[in-house]
Amino acid sequence: LGGCKQRYCREGSLTSPKVRCHCAVRHERLQTVTEFVRACSLSEQFLSKFPWLSLQGAARIDREVHDQESHEWELLLEKFTLDWMVSGYILLAAALYQITTHDDRYSKKGSMEFVITDNAIYMYDLPSIADAVFRNMDENPYNLYPCGPNRISGIVASGKVLGNKYGDKLKSRFEAALASEFSNADGTILPVRSELTGFTIPGVAGAISDVAPSVYCRPYLPHVAHRHWAIMKRENLRWTADGYLELCNLIGADNIDPGNYKAGKGFVCAAMASVASEYGDYRIRDELIRQVDEERFQEQVPFCYRAG
Repeated sequence: LGGCKQRYCREGSLTSPKVRCHCAVRHERLQTVTEFVRACSLSEQFLSKFPWLSLQGAARIDREVHDQESHEWELLLEKFTLDWMVSGYILLAAALYQITTHDDRYSKKGSMEFVITDNAIYMYDLPSIADAVFRNMDENPYNLYPCGPNRISGIVASGKVLGNKYGDKLKSRFEAALASEFSNADGTILPVRSELTGFTIPGVAGAISDVAPSVYCRPYLPHVAHRHWAIMKRENLRWTADGYLELCNLIGADNIDPGNYKAGKGFVCAAMASVASEYGDYRIRDELIRQVDEERFQEQVPFCYRAG
């Protein structure tokens, strides 16, 4: 996708013959990978685990579907509490896939089969998932799902291929709820909040919590995105006299490398580099990438690929 995005920015349209030629190999690989991920994500082996997560998190395990026509998706969205963990990310992935490749296979009716059990199989597609996610967000008093950084991205991306304007319809409520329910007084995002109690966990993460909105909110709520990047540059990055970029004020998950299952600043370093690149702060980006390549993973060779 990175190569496609870069060429798109230069040429101005993915319909350009040059772009289609340039991206043909990447599109073929993307189709293969997407099909594999789709098959895994919709399988009984994966989806059957979520009733038990619902039991653990919401004290219920309700498999009944009372209204097949209008609220069948509640089985996944609410009673299995999959919300963004499945529905939103599949919506986002399918929409981005169609935007990038112009392949509309997932927009065809019944193109995705969700297998919960042998007796609970549901046929969906990009438009029907978008409708269901929008309905649930529109009916929810908070207008938010508390799982995942891409809270609104799937809905917004679906509008690019379906023209449903769902993102515009939710924008004012979404921004208000984001500010009042999932933000600290200083504007930083709360990464965790309990559905049952409303409690949050202080100190879970600092910089990492600002990375996602800095990127994902930029097309939808640009003022929110720019604010988070400004906070990160002021609070978490400091140039020394000899030109070294220090990471500072990191807390909690900022000091964890999830890819290697151990403590380390490599992940937050790479994440900040991606945000810096998004905003054209190339000096910051280049220094953080240098640190990732030369400093952050020197003791983790068995877990990380290194050229040569």
